[in-house]
Amino acid sequence: MIEDKLTKEILNTLLRNGADFSEIFVQRRVFNNLRLEDSKIENSSSGYELGCGLRLWVGDSTFYAYVDSLEKNKLLNAAKVLSSSINGSSSLKVLNLAETKSSYRS
Repeated sequence: MIEDKLTKEILNTLLRNGADFSEIFVQRRVFNNLRLEDSKIENSSSGYELGCGLRLWVGDSTFYAYVDSLEKNKLLNAAKVLSSSINGSSSLKVLNLAETKSSYRS
């Protein structure tokens, strides 16, 4: 849903002011509702929600932002605003957690 390059850019933006940890999570939800009265359908509704949550930690404090879009500019803007909530500078870098071939030999 979000390209790796953009994910890294968002995480680096979140970490740039000294956060200890940051994360991104995407939520997609489809819902249907029926309202019954006397065993008859009185109302029905359905919907679709898509968005992205950004969270960072500094010590014991947690900061959170939510964007109801996956557009690059909106995600990066939310990351900048969230990161600016804290002061400091960071030497943290985003780790590559891609699966690698094991070098273990039995």
